[in-house]
Amino acid sequence: MKHIGKSAFLFSLGTFFSRVSGMAREMAMAFVLGTTPAAAAFLIAFRFAYLLRRLFGESALVNGFIPHYQAMRTKDEKGAANFFGDLFATMSVLLIGLIGILELFLLLSLQFLPIHESNAEILRLIMLSLPGLLFICLFALHCGFLQCHGRFFLTGIAPIAFNIAWIGTLILYRHQPPSSITSHLAIALDVAFLFQWAVLLPATWKKLKGFLTTWRFKLFSSEIRAMLAAIALSIVGVGAMQVNGFIDTLFARAADLAGPAYLAYAMRLEQFPLALFGIAISSALFPSLSKAIGNGEESTSQNLLEFGILRTSFLMIPCTVGILLLGAPAINLLFGHGQFTDVSTIKTTICLWAYGLGLLPTALALLFSQAFFARRDFKTPMILSCCAILLNIAFNSFMIFGLQLGATSVALSTSVAAFVNASVLHFLYRKRFSFPKIQWQAIFRILASTASGAMACLAVSFWLGDHSLFAILQGGIPVFEHSLLKQALILGLPGIAFVSAFVVTGYFVRCQETLSFLRVK
Repeated sequence: MKHIGKSAFLFSLGTFFSRVSGMAREMAMAFVLGTTPAAAAFLIAFRFAYLLRRLFGESALVNGFIPHYQAMRTKDEKGAANFFGDLFATMSVLLIGLIGILELFLLLSLQFLPIHESNAEILRLIMLSLPGLLFICLFALHCGFLQCHGRFFLTGIAPIAFNIAWIGTLILYRHQPPSSITSHLAIALDVAFLFQWAVLLPATWKKLKGFLTTWRFKLFSSEIRAMLAAIALSIVGVGAMQVNGFIDTLFARAADLAGPAYLAYAMRLEQFPLALFGIAISSALFPSLSKAIGNGEESTSQNLLEFGILRTSFLMIPCTVGILLLGAPAINLLFGHGQFTDVSTIKTTICLWAYGLGLLPTALALLFSQAFFARRDFKTPMILSCCAILLNIAFNSFMIFGLQLGATSVALSTSVAAFVNASVLHFLYRKRFSFPKIQWQAIFRILASTASGAMACLAVSFWLGDHSLFAILQGGIPVFEHSLLKQALILGLPGIAFVSAFVVTGYFVRCQETLSFLRVK
């Protein structure tokens, strides 16, 4: 299993660099546009593009492509290469047609339907950003292909090209009105998605050039139809989850015009550890888990799943506590400049806390779903995803319209739904298939290390005189007007104390997960 740890590390390393560039992108976005209604409108449009990206390009399609392609490779590598080429051609034709239909529909809606100007602005931004859907979906397909060939670092780092294009547009048009900036930004997304896909083309061609010399593409070949039939339910489940994410954005807009912006900035920080560790582990695990299950190696599949659960827990538990303790100074340091006000900082922090509570269950739900996908069981995750959506919508409605909790309700509902989803996925997988025993002793040691890190972090925070955590909890407005050096100290020193105490305590309680990190025993 050593190659799993190496693959996860390479994916994490590439993802780290791309996420750092993504953080720079969000910092530029916060400085230039802040949480203005124009920024919120753009983020809704971007969320719609993300919905289509996940529905037609990522997740379900890649989860179906990888085990199918891996099974074909073991029998006929040239046939597998031809299958990839056929899928590439089929996706291109379908996506071009879909984009044309959506563009026409949105154009007719703007022309003939009585749409409020604030909503019309969202539709115009969606129209401008839709062409990029073709490139982001092809990018996802190429990622799946390269991961099957062990290229994890490149697929993790490729989004840097996308973030560079986004940042460049913000810098170029920063002196224009917000509505004009968002229009230019929507167009820049198309170019950014193209750059991101182009980064993978040389590596893909290097793997294929020896097999496609006599290739003649077939739209909807028999292999493509077999794959689509297998993942049809998964596509429904992923589509339902992404529709739910878009509905969350609309709920946030109903609660507060700037609500989508608060959620977007909070989600950027919450997804940093999720992508860096949770998604990296499940992505690196999936090809090997699919292969082990396909070969009937149940003991190997149990070991792989145990590896994933322990490493995910080891990484997500301290990240959750870190978000709760250091969320306010992190948001203030990263985003609290330019058009991003103190009120924006506080509301974004509360949303981040709510998202952070669901960090571990979200990562585990992803891992358990991958285990079902590896067994070609797409029905179970789909049904549970739909149930989680209904639960999420019910919580959103109750907390926004009943309790008047604002945009925070959306983040909190998402975490509750993730917890329920992960719990039921774990129960059903354990009931139907062989499942490793959870090493509770190791989990408790991780909790002990995390608790000591939290106490060290709080002690250093009080020594620095930062009480923003308790001020926000008490409903107060903490003062965030510090110099950049002071802000860095408020975030950095408690963070160093947290990590140091975590590692030292892990050593004394003999917490092997702490000491070995991602290295397999």
